[in-house]
Amino acid sequence: MKQSILIVDNDDNVRDNLSSRFNKIGMLTITAKDGFEGYTRACKELPNFLLASTLLPNINGFKLAYLLKHDERYENTSIILLTSNEIQNEENIFNDCKANYILKKPFKFSKLKSIMGLG
Repeated sequence: MKQSILIVDNDDNVRDNLSSRFNKIGMLTITAKDGFEGYTRACKELPNFLLASTLLPNINGFKLAYLLKHDERYENTSIILLTSNEIQNEENIFNDCKANYILKKPFKFSKLKSIMGLG
């Protein structure tokens, strides 16, 4: 069975680009435009990975990670947050939300795959 990834980003170009790249390496991609949609899709689809921007409408990426990581159904879901801000400035909120990793934009797709253990 294919591994799945939920990509939550309000930027259509970022979401479409990442979705296309993950499809090319054989992953099932699910997308959402905001944090609320991301949360409902995560609950419905149970993805292996969740990739979310920290700056999202309705529910930001930190809150999304917090809601999922504090629910035992998603303990094993790997959550990676993407930020445009300096990571040092967001370290406390990142630690509190229990996401697995935070990556500063822009980033190389190869680095993201490496973080995810995909090569």
